[in-house]
Amino acid sequence: MRDIKDLCARIEDELSKIADSGLTTGNLEMTYKLIDMYKDIKNTYYWDKKVEYYNTVLDELSWQSKKETAKRQLVSFLQYIL
Repeated sequence: MRDIKDLCARIEDELSKIADSGLTTGNLEMTYKLIDMYKDIKNTYYWDKKVEYYNTVLDELSWQSKKETAKRQLVSFLQYIL
């Protein structure tokens, strides 16, 4: 993870240098590649967070489902013994 953050920082530095010196035909392809790499890395972060969120939601739904099942089983048991 640290390597990815370092890579992002290096990409940002290079893009800042290009922005300071100005976009030219000579650095256009490199700029495109840097932006594409940066975008892909940030997109990965986005989806990692989404996975965490959806796993949490699924865990909560699973817990609620187990709780409802236990409640139904308890009611059935109580009805059986009463």
